[in-house]
Amino acid sequence: MSVCSIRKKDLNKRGIESFAEWLDRPDSVYIGRRQVYVQGTFNSKWKNPFSVKKYGREGCIQKYREMIVGSELMQDLEELRGKELGCWCFPEKCHGDVLLELLESRRM
Repeated sequence: MSVCSIRKKDLNKRGIESFAEWLDRPDSVYIGRRQVYVQGTFNSKWKNPFSVKKYGREGCIQKYREMIVGSELMQDLEELRGKELGCWCFPEKCHGDVLLELLESRRM
């Protein structure tokens, strides 16, 4: 289970041609927002609706944590176990890290 960059240049380094090819892999889960400039993206139920520009990176991540812990999405967390979570932020800290932490805390 990990977070990865789904930027084209990063996917290409891994031998993956496009976002669509990455998404077609059975272990891939997109956790971002719809991007008009990237064909095939959509608003994932795991997206972070909080803007880094508005709240700063740490504030954005904290707001996401508060939102998800109090939501029905907590019931769906297990569907992410063993998957590669694709985000535009990686390698910077992001809401994908929150999802990983929440999943790990369920193991204990």
